[in-house]
Amino acid sequence: MENVTPENHIARIPVPLLLLHGENDRFVPPENMEILYAKANLDLTQKHLLTHCRHFNVIKDANCGVRIVAFFGDHLTQLSQ
Repeated sequence: MENVTPENHIARIPVPLLLLHGENDRFVPPENMEILYAKANLDLTQKHLLTHCRHFNVIKDANCGVRIVAFFGDHLTQLSQ
């Protein structure tokens, strides 16, 4: 498991990265997002803790959609240049 754990590889991701997590997730604790963020390339990574969200309803949250659209809007044009 040590070879495939995301926290050991996240720093090598060479493109912008968006981390989203529900603050009430009972399956994966929000602290896991903080661990990943701390090891990521901070110049390329954004994180957002979505209030009142759990594990499976994050994508139904309006703030999640807004953040995803904004993230792609900001970064897709940069990647194609």
